Amino acid sequence: MSHSADAIFACMDCKVYFSLGKAFYRSMGIFNLVAYFHSGQEGDLPHSQSIYNTVLWKMLADHAGHCLNVLTGDDTSYKNLLNDPASRKIGGSGPCALSFEAYLRDWPGLQPLASSTTLWPSSPSHEIVRLPYSSFFAFEHTLQRAALQLSSQQQGLITLLVPDPIPVSIWLPRFLQRRRPASLDRYHRLSLRILHETYAPLYEGPILTPPETTSFPQEALLPSRYAHLFCPLCYKMLFLGQVFPPEQKQLLFFLHGKDPSQPNHKQHQLSRALWKMLADHTDHDLFVVLEGSWHYERHLADEWICEIGGDGPRDTPFEDYLQDWPG
Repeated sequence: MSHSADAIFACMDCKVYFSLGKAFYRSMGIFNLVAYFHSGQEGDLPHSQSIYNTVLWKMLADHAGHCLNVLTGDDTSYKNLLNDPASRKIGGSGPCALSFEAYLRDWPGLQPLASSTTLWPSSPSHEIVRLPYSSFFAFEHTLQRAALQLSSQQQGLITLLVPDPIPVSIWLPRFLQRRRPASLDRYHRLSLRILHETYAPLYEGPILTPPETTSFPQEALLPSRYAHLFCPLCYKMLFLGQVFPPEQKQLLFFLHGKDPSQPNHKQHQLSRALWKMLADHTDHDLFVVLEGSWHYERHLADEWICEIGGDGPRDTPFEDYLQDWPG
């Protein structure tokens, strides 16, 4: 793995990029598979633990829906972007560059705890999600992601808003049969409430085992909006968490889980998975796909999607995905 090349992470639509330092290859030849990125300086922290990680999370939010790409010095697109007078560099110097410090200044994603009183339209133990259409795989993916958001809670309630009645007595057992055994404990602590979009009740009960007490506040039902980093070439995605602010078109940051004191750039496992995904999908077009978008709803019900960190039969748990990864 001695061979390396300069690398950047870029928004191809906006011609904005920042340096990833060096891409270290795990194999040479036709595919030039990248193993990981590093500054190249001995003693420097991995990118997942440095300011590079914070910049990456902000850039994903700033350029959601745009075409994103990791480019290396071996690529013609890399040279074209760097030589384009309209391109702008984050972390560089010069008239069209912006320092990391200036880019991150006053970004609310740095300290979401400071605005925690307005972060959650519902309580931290309540996740409200919307099913855009009746499909088992859309139901499976939506329920799984809501459960991930509640994984740090002792008990929780998922409220699912649906456009039409769904066969919950068939879908819920099938959902549980498809979970990995190691993740089933998560569902023992959760209850499920299904409402029609008009808020008419359709189902209310446990997912696995009812908690000893189930007392949830009755608040306004503002559904969460989720985001994923998606590679359409490989059909792989990484759940980035909930979009904030949920009710506005212009998003500011993502939050994976219900603990505002742990912003995404400080969640080590999640950030390592993000950096590995960038390495695995170097030179692929990547997109941050938002709930409500055409991309999201099209792939929500796709049986063949592999979700990194998921617990479905085609998914790859974080532990397996990151095993022995040097980055």
